[in-house]
Amino acid sequence: MVSIIEALVTNNRCYQIGTPLIPRGIMLHSVGTPQPSARALVRYMDQYQPGGQSVCVHAVAQADGTVYQVVPWDCRLMHVGAANAYSIGVEMTEPDCIRYTSGATFVCSDRARALAQVTGTYNTAVALFAWLCQRFG
Repeated sequence: MVSIIEALVTNNRCYQIGTPLIPRGIMLHSVGTPQPSARALVRYMDQYQPGGQSVCVHAVAQADGTVYQVVPWDCRLMHVGAANAYSIGVEMTEPDCIRYTSGATFVCSDRARALAQVTGTYNTAVALFAWLCQRFG
């Protein structure tokens, strides 16, 4: 079971524009940052910047079954190129025991903890995706 917490990023330009979306797909992103807290990523997306943030995802999933929904599911966002026109974007949290060295290459100081974080986040995403598929057909 997934627990969805609404945490709207009202300072984000994508949220403010509110372009409608008819969801036909779901995209899971790796944030590329060793951050296990979805709330920390939400705070980042909600920062005011001149002109506002121009990228966003719909939600952030963390390992304990919690999902922070940051914009309505039917809002079009800038998160993945051409699929923006039809997909819901979800960011996954990552273990804090990894350190990126270049691009997608990283080193890990605690493999067991990293596997637990990634497995938990994956399971949260699967439960969320099942719920979204039921909701949007």
